[in-house]
Amino acid sequence: MCVSQRWWRSSRGLSAPGLPLLLLLSPLTFLITTPPLALGAIQIPKHCEYCVHHTCPVHVQPQTGGLGQPAGGSDPVHMKLVDWSELVLSVSQPPVLFEVPKSITAFSPVDIHLPCEATGNPPPTFHWVKDGVLIRSGLHSGTLMAEEEEPLQQFEGHYRCYASNDYGTAMTQSVQVIVEAQPVLPKQQQVHKRSYEGESIILSCNPPESSTPPVIHWMDKLMVHISQSERVLVGLDGNLYFSNLLRNDSRKDYMCNAQYLAARTILTESVISLTVVPSNDVAQARKPHFFKHTGPHSSVLALRGHRVTLECIPKGLPTPKVEWKKKDGRLGETSGQLDKHNRWFHFESIGLNDDGEYECKALNSHGFTTHSFTVTVEAAPYWVKEPASQLYSPGETVRLDCQAEGIPTPSITWSINGQNIREVDEEPRRSVSGGVLILRDVVFADTAVYQCEATNKHGSALLNTFLHVVDRTVIPAPPQNLRFLRGTNALLTCGFYTDPRLPPAQVVWRRDGHKLMGSETANKYSVFEDGTLKVSNIQFNDSAQYSCEVISLLDHVKAMGSITVVDRPDPPKYLSLAEVTDHNLTLNWTPGSAHNSPMIDFIVEFREEQHTEGKKWKWEEMKKVPADVQHVQLSLRPFCTYRFRVIAVNKVGRSDPSEPSDTYRTSPAVPDQNPTGVRSESADPDSLVITWDEMDKMYHNGHGFLYEVSWREAGKRDARWNSAEVKSPPFLVQNTGTYTPFEIKVKAVNSLGSGPAPEPEIGHSGEDKPAEPPTGVKTTVINSTVTVKWDAAQDVRGLLLGYKIHILRLGPPTERHRRSLEKLHQEEDRDERSKQGKERRLVVVRGPKTSAEVTGLRLFSLYELSVTAYNSKGEGPHSDPRRFSTPEGANGILLGYVIQHKQGNSCHRGDAVNKWGFPHV
Repeated sequence: MCVSQRWWRSSRGLSAPGLPLLLLLSPLTFLITTPPLALGAIQIPKHCEYCVHHTCPVHVQPQTGGLGQPAGGSDPVHMKLVDWSELVLSVSQPPVLFEVPKSITAFSPVDIHLPCEATGNPPPTFHWVKDGVLIRSGLHSGTLMAEEEEPLQQFEGHYRCYASNDYGTAMTQSVQVIVEAQPVLPKQQQVHKRSYEGESIILSCNPPESSTPPVIHWMDKLMVHISQSERVLVGLDGNLYFSNLLRNDSRKDYMCNAQYLAARTILTESVISLTVVPSNDVAQARKPHFFKHTGPHSSVLALRGHRVTLECIPKGLPTPKVEWKKKDGRLGETSGQLDKHNRWFHFESIGLNDDGEYECKALNSHGFTTHSFTVTVEAAPYWVKEPASQLYSPGETVRLDCQAEGIPTPSITWSINGQNIREVDEEPRRSVSGGVLILRDVVFADTAVYQCEATNKHGSALLNTFLHVVDRTVIPAPPQNLRFLRGTNALLTCGFYTDPRLPPAQVVWRRDGHKLMGSETANKYSVFEDGTLKVSNIQFNDSAQYSCEVISLLDHVKAMGSITVVDRPDPPKYLSLAEVTDHNLTLNWTPGSAHNSPMIDFIVEFREEQHTEGKKWKWEEMKKVPADVQHVQLSLRPFCTYRFRVIAVNKVGRSDPSEPSDTYRTSPAVPDQNPTGVRSESADPDSLVITWDEMDKMYHNGHGFLYEVSWREAGKRDARWNSAEVKSPPFLVQNTGTYTPFEIKVKAVNSLGSGPAPEPEIGHSGEDKPAEPPTGVKTTVINSTVTVKWDAAQDVRGLLLGYKIHILRLGPPTERHRRSLEKLHQEEDRDERSKQGKERRLVVVRGPKTSAEVTGLRLFSLYELSVTAYNSKGEGPHSDPRRFSTPEGANGILLGYVIQHKQGNSCHRGDAVNKWGFPHV
């Protein structure tokens, strides 16, 4: 019959905040173990509640501006502490049972209290099944209690609780509720017993039976416990045993009290009056015998984990002692302990290894007796291998291994979300073999709570295992192998993705395998919210391998990168001079550190100190050598004092210069070269100015340096060279004529001799203005353009630079060319000429050309032109003037019409005079 649901009340019990995380949440710093066939799956350890009661380091993953780059305007953050008890609220998890019911014996409705509480996200709902029938569903708390007014008997049965949410259903073991009436005793009369001194006796206690046996207390009327010893002992059955009686054992208030803990009741079962009668036979001793055991052997069937007591209570006079041994082993290797003055051998939680043969021996001065026990230990099902709640990524293979033992061997059944697997739709990816369930190629829909239950005649054991399928963590933007300039800031990206159903992942950066702790290196290392690592002011010791580790509840993903710190090379050192001759030597050096950037070459510089003042000393590049060469042969100038230094060059830049080498001074020699730039710069007629570029002192090659200047007129046979020695340019030669060509040369000379013979150059004496004008000037007019031609000028007296055309506009053409109408206005024409004035133009024709076009002339105009030649001294005389006229243009627009009145006198009347203006052309 279905039990009425109105019996039940639900109650939310107090829950420890750590228990909800027992199967799902854990500190993100645990070591991940991978079970066989479950690549990438993690086992959630049972110590995971640690971070619920403490604060644990974790990186929060907010919105970012892109993989590997900080979000716009975001500042670097360091590791911060997060309370995991708050974090659990945002984590998706299945129901996790943290309070489960146990079998109970109820004596009243108040005793009916079956706790069933679970955590999960979303919060789970609960339902109960009694004897296979649903009795309550949709509960927000699974704890069930009975109403006090309900009949107790209808609560008896077997119960199971289920907790469900979107991610699955967890269930408890089946528990039994036994109902009993409150134990009561009928009214009893006092019992009187009489026995002789020295005899043995048993005072019996027979309380009402119960599924939960009572605890027996033998007391007197003052509620003081009867003292126990080797002679007087309360047995397992609650009776009071006297091995032999003494006179002082006589009393009227031996009271047997039965305490029923579950019923919260104590009953006084009996009150016994004992009278011990003196006897003359007390002096007669008796060998030991056992009160209970009628034969030499007993068999005991024990259940693993339960309490078991082997009891040997002897009688005899004098009081016997009891000894124990294990006949098939050592007593000390068992889990049992001696108790009750060695009358008990007690196992608080007997184990399978305690199985065997035990013997107790009671002995006194008159003999001994023994009794043996064959202890057989069986077991309710217990787990030797439990499947762990795990997270998997799609496509993996899951193996849930439930290994249970028990005596007899238990059978194992599987359920999914509380439903027997035989009742679930067949799935070809799923296979079950005894205690092993294998699920291949898992998908998100496989997320569920799986139950395995082991059962034998002694009971059952049940496990809830959560299988959660989520996306694997990936790092699509891992740190790279990067090179950074020393002193700059380095950024290493760690752009990662974790399944949003998981709690935020922790980002851990390591340097050469050592964790970077934010609290210790806050000024050096910073981690942005997107996982990017910033290393500030990097130095050479920051060159290392850096790993970005993303630790989620599912997996532990790592990506490697590196920082190589580069810089300009260190300057070369240990410069030395070797293989020294007069004007040659070998310079050697040792390279400095290249600072992780390949060397390109070495630059050898020199400084000449003999021919310059100290303030004007300067270093000049002398030679470049490849990076794999550490010496160079140098050819030196005579009569110089040298120092050398070397600069290393890599891809970053140049090193600082090395320390200068020792000074080396070369010996003098004759000049080996002559001055350059030999030329004439004559300015005045009848003189020749010879000049040249002065030679640097380091090319003088010795003392007494002079310039030997030579010249002769060019183009004359047998012309003799004239020479003179001077210290510096220029050199002036007089009486040379005007613009006369000369061969000129300059040679270097010192006290040891002359330099090589120089090649002569052509120079000229000073120029004068051209002496003659161009001739043969001709003009050709087309509209407003005139083409001018002329014959080349003669006797230019210098280098011809070109010609100049001088043009003068004289005005309109002569009167015979004008329209007849103009005759009426001669006065106006003169005024017009006066206003316009004369227009002049100058056209420069550069070079030796003898023709040119002049454009932009005014039409209907009379022009006059002349041509001159010019050189650096100026223009020559003008050619004869030549006139030409430009033609008329098209008719213009009448500019105006004016009527003037001419004042009359006494003899004449005034006249009207008409005038108009000429069109512009």
